[in-house]
Amino acid sequence: MIRIVEVKALEGHRLWVRFNDGLEGVYAIEPARRGGMFQPLLNPAVFKAVSINDDSGCVE
Repeated sequence: MIRIVEVKALEGHRLWVRFNDGLEGVYAIEPARRGGMFQPLLNPAVFKAVSINDDSGCVE
């Protein structure tokens, strides 16, 4: 199963993500355009607190 193994917050509401198969890339979150549950990510402190949930392997 492919899982996220590392994540880092970048400037401009982007995330660098690395998977257990070695694939890595940058994903633009764009919280201002997505609205709803993404709105708290506009706060830089909240965005920089990104982590991986150990149980689900999802980015939180």
